[in-house]
Amino acid sequence: MAKDSIKYNITFKSLKEKLSKGDIPGNMLISAGSKIVFDEIIEIVCKKFTGKSSCEKDILISFNSEDKPIENVINECSSTGLFADKKIVILKNIKKLPKADKMSLVEYLKRPNSDACLIMESSGEELNPAKLFFYDKKDGEENTAEIKKTIEHNVSIFQISSMNETEIIDWLMDKFEDYKISMDTLKHFIQFSNYSPDELISEAEKLKTYCYGSKEITKDAVNLCNGMEKDFNENDFIKALIEKDTGKAFRIYESISLKKDAEVFIIFLLNSSFTAIYKMYDPAVNGMNEWDLKRSLKLWFPDQDKLIPLYKKFRSSAGREKIAELINQIYKTDKMLKTSSADKRNIMSDLIHRICSS
Repeated sequence: MAKDSIKYNITFKSLKEKLSKGDIPGNMLISAGSKIVFDEIIEIVCKKFTGKSSCEKDILISFNSEDKPIENVINECSSTGLFADKKIVILKNIKKLPKADKMSLVEYLKRPNSDACLIMESSGEELNPAKLFFYDKKDGEENTAEIKKTIEHNVSIFQISSMNETEIIDWLMDKFEDYKISMDTLKHFIQFSNYSPDELISEAEKLKTYCYGSKEITKDAVNLCNGMEKDFNENDFIKALIEKDTGKAFRIYESISLKKDAEVFIIFLLNSSFTAIYKMYDPAVNGMNEWDLKRSLKLWFPDQDKLIPLYKKFRSSAGREKIAELINQIYKTDKMLKTSSADKRNIMSDLIHRICSS
């Protein structure tokens, strides 16, 4: 079956170009191998298919097969009308969908709704639609020919191949946007990530935050940021502050304070986190789907989205004015660190105390 799956192979770049320039298929089965790669494809499909500038919650609906959501999936795909917006329905981890539910899905795919784009996500290295939908001859289904015809005629199947070094470099160059970074530094940066797109995007956002002032990314910056992650988890530090655990916050700070310019990175971390908390007062932000919310709040570090419940709790307990005061205090601390000859440790200690006592 591995040979049969080769015909579905496509590079990430080729699929993006295909979807951006051509018509969007009404039903797709995609194996991406990476969350960020899958998310970027979804963003292209959503904007192109719906004609919207952003993927709002009511036009991008996601389900996980482990929750056995087949009735809801089919209802969402079917429930569009004359004046309703087009929508994207995502069904993740389709391998986990029970056989009976897959057959119900096949029935829908025989006469799919043209105003709904159904995207089925399959994890794993080898994409095998014949096995997924039981029209592999070994399964002996009586209606295998009909199932096979339905899938092959009504579903566009894509297995996105892993990016090679050249593709990774081209992709990352776009992510660094207006930042200056040499090819040598970029290759140096990539070697720390095992060529994982999910890890690379997280580390790239960290570097952009750290180098925001100079807009230039150097090997020293790469080494510093990469070394920091080995010593502490950014989420643990922010969590300690939000939960007002002064002792833990100090222990994490002490573990990195000997690193050159460590305070610069911490200030950016704090500013990013408390700006995100302040943004959550906007009803439009709270109504966003998971992807747009993460983008709006700039939650790119690994598992940073898990801090959202803590952000909400802190927002409610501290109040809007207090959070604005903390953001202003972070700004003042940043200026003091850059212009004052005072002890950096004392300056940071004062800031940590202020946040934990808020």
